[in-house]
Amino acid sequence: MKIEAIYTQDPATIGPDAPLDEAIALMDQHGIRHLPVVEDGRLLGIVSNRDLLEMTGWLPARMRQRYAAPDDGRAKVRDVMHRPVQRVHPGDDAVAVAAEATSDGLGCLPVVEDDRLLGIVTEHDLLCAFGEHPCACQAPVERFMTREVITIQSGDTLGTARERMDSHGLRHLPVEGAGGLVGILSDRDLRREHGRGRGPEALVREAMTPDPVLADPGMPVFKAATLMASKQIDALPVTNKDGDLVGILTTVDLLDPCLASLRDEEN
Repeated sequence: MKIEAIYTQDPATIGPDAPLDEAIALMDQHGIRHLPVVEDGRLLGIVSNRDLLEMTGWLPARMRQRYAAPDDGRAKVRDVMHRPVQRVHPGDDAVAVAAEATSDGLGCLPVVEDDRLLGIVTEHDLLCAFGEHPCACQAPVERFMTREVITIQSGDTLGTARERMDSHGLRHLPVEGAGGLVGILSDRDLRREHGRGRGPEALVREAMTPDPVLADPGMPVFKAATLMASKQIDALPVTNKDGDLVGILTTVDLLDPCLASLRDEEN
């Protein structure tokens, strides 16, 4: 399988001299974590969620002074983007590229030909390919899910949620309330709410996604991957028949079975 068979064409991009607020707005609009930085069709770098978080705290310019975020409003995308960027060619082997990206912890790889950006390969592209070739992995979700789940209470603040995500290296927190699991909070939710001007003292219940899509421990893992790809989500809380939270399955958890399935398909 070649990269050209799975990559996302015509991704959202941004120019190097755009303000950081424009990058935040584009990520919100498209629900993405990475933006290729392009000038005259040529790839210059990548700006990520983490880059923007470290520079602005995901606060819009009008709020930064109030919350003492470090950006003074003059920073541009070129000031925070990563370069040089690992890139791939549309004719490269998809499995080899995905394996290397996974080992390096990369969530996005630009697809480039003659130094011009054609598209990107993301975790969701891999999940879609995995779902089309499920025969190699019928194993249940419980084999791959994370069992020790870090959660947040619906009455906690967004500041507490962000600290918890940062300290544990997480992008998602299942939200618990009086009735058990009541929602899920992602780093995208945090970015969206900060972009609306809500500060760290706002409550989790105001920003979370209620009634999240769930998986059960016995669900075949390829079906979970297909569900995540179709819903464009990056995490599934896993609950048992009594509704108790017993784990969480993320795109990161799925990368190993995904790659194994694609390798088997090649063979």
